[in-house]
Amino acid sequence: MKFPLSWLEEKISHGLSVAELGERLTLAGLELESIAQDAKNLIFDIELTPNRPDCLSVHGIAREVAAITGNAIRDIAVKPIKAEINDTWNVDNVAPEACPRYCGRIIKDINIKTVTPTLIKERLVACGGKPINIVVDIINYVMYEVGQ
Repeated sequence: MKFPLSWLEEKISHGLSVAELGERLTLAGLELESIAQDAKNLIFDIELTPNRPDCLSVHGIAREVAAITGNAIRDIAVKPIKAEINDTWNVDNVAPEACPRYCGRIIKDINIKTVTPTLIKERLVACGGKPINIVVDIINYVMYEVGQ
């Protein structure tokens, strides 16, 4: 799992040096393979074992850092957006015990030619992804951020 340290630090203040953070993550079972520098960021590359899919996102790594340091994760700011169309789609949550909330929204008239913001492109590249178009980039960004 590759991620820019700056993205992690938006989610949690850890109070550790880069070397200490890498060592503590390794001791917690998330082996630090390397730390590299791109044009703007330090990029952590962590080797994950199959039993740690919870750390396949920046938010998952932040949860691990919270466990290591005792510091709290910053909430993800989500601003509700009012629906502008009346179309509906039935969502059937067949496993509410495993997934207490599952939802969806219909989005229409997306301009696929919209340019992906630079910050999103930079983070995708830092995580080993490749910007493609606004729709794919947002989907991949959310996957890297929260694993969903």
